[in-house]
Amino acid sequence: MEVALTCVRLSSMDDPYAGLERLKECCTAESLGDLALALWSPYTTGSDWAAAAFLGDDRTARKLGQFLRTDRKPTDAVINNVLRALLLMGSDSALIELGRLSERALKEKVRQKAKELLKELATDRGLSEEELGDRLVPDLDLEADGGMILDFGPRQFRVGLTETLSPFLTGSDGQRLARFPAANKQDDKDKAKDAAARWKTLVKNLEGIAGTQISRIERAMCDARSWDRESFTNLFLRHPLLQHLGRRLLWSAVTEDVQIFFRIAEDGSFADRDDNPAELPEECSVTLPHPADMRPEDIAAWGQIFSDYQILQPFPQIGRPVYTIREEERERQDLKERLQGIEAPASMLLGVMDRAGWRKGGLEYGTHLDGWFRMVEGQQLSMSAEPQIAMDSLSSLHRIALYTRGTFGGLSKRAFSELVRPLEGMKR
Repeated sequence: MEVALTCVRLSSMDDPYAGLERLKECCTAESLGDLALALWSPYTTGSDWAAAAFLGDDRTARKLGQFLRTDRKPTDAVINNVLRALLLMGSDSALIELGRLSERALKEKVRQKAKELLKELATDRGLSEEELGDRLVPDLDLEADGGMILDFGPRQFRVGLTETLSPFLTGSDGQRLARFPAANKQDDKDKAKDAAARWKTLVKNLEGIAGTQISRIERAMCDARSWDRESFTNLFLRHPLLQHLGRRLLWSAVTEDVQIFFRIAEDGSFADRDDNPAELPEECSVTLPHPADMRPEDIAAWGQIFSDYQILQPFPQIGRPVYTIREEERERQDLKERLQGIEAPASMLLGVMDRAGWRKGGLEYGTHLDGWFRMVEGQQLSMSAEPQIAMDSLSSLHRIALYTRGTFGGLSKRAFSELVRPLEGMKR
């Protein structure tokens, strides 16, 4: 232990002591993770940050991520140290925590800094941010078919995932268990203990990433993102985790000449709306169709199929509300009439705008928010709250106004619908 502590004390995140690598060769990852956890605190010294960055394991990454996601008043030094430690760890778990911080940290400063780090990492690897996100999805030790067998010796239980990536267990009879089974006298104690540990780890990991992954794929639909056929296959047919989402969504294969709607059947084959095999072109782009771009008869047919097969979707897709632009709004640069009557608490506005991808504008006098902005299909949009939001009084009621430097008629049907959808949801 004294040797390990000496190696840590001689290290910093800028200049790790060479003996740290020797420690990794001589000690187990778990024991080094124990040391990193024991030494770390939010206001620890430089050498202890080095222990977290270079010796920390998945538990360390989760602890650092959880702290920064939930701390309401982290100092700039703590923010920078946590983000840098996660980046230096470089493990899947550490990068996943960076992704979670970019989406779900309480403080906007943390979210923005995490996004900047991920953007730099993507650039260094020659990838888009979305492509990097695809590559960082962990398999969580699930098998190729997306399941996991928990072995108690004479008894085995199979892990499945719901449409929200929540885990459940089934017994040998295929029936779902209400809770994790207790070991009995006939079970192998060591195997049962190992199975319980694997289950606990899986549950904890899914709690951390399920919401992020579902939101990421929903955003891909809203942004009309596409994958080539090979990437789509690797991600949504073969990936042990994301195949659970892939089978619950409607897909579209697109070429210059044709568009084919299809779903992924339980056996991994493709099926059309008549439940016949769907043949995808070798060279095609695969997208998540948005109902704003679909014919009513296609929406109805696919809605019936998903209902017949009792397929629950991870987010609203086929049944998603569609908001169409009014004729008088096409050449407008504001949506005053549509938004008339919307009045919401500041806390609700802040949450809705954040989830919809809006960025906060400046703070007048350091305390009053003057609005939000974002880019949609090349148009700069701005949103204002009337009166301005006092950040120390989030229960006050506010009206909203939405403006564009272009015209709302210049947006696609999908983009317009997604722009006004969260705002329409605030109407009483």
